[in-house]
Amino acid sequence: MLIDSIDDAVNKLETFEIKYNSLYDNSPILMHSMNKEGVILDCNTTYANRLGYSVDEIIGVNILEHVAEQSHKKLNKF
Repeated sequence: MLIDSIDDAVNKLETFEIKYNSLYDNSPILMHSMNKEGVILDCNTTYANRLGYSVDEIIGVNILEHVAEQSHKKLNKF
């Protein structure tokens, strides 16, 4: 990929960001991002819809609130 200028590089980066966000948001696979403490930083609408919440209701919540209690020990190992 040849980049002729800073403006060209910024435009390409913006295009890739739009594509990434579209793939993430529209994926049929449940996707989420979380920090080391297990707090959800982002999720796609498929994840939210499957759990019966809106995206805004999930962001900022600990992942342990969305999994069965018997899975807590497994998740805490990570």
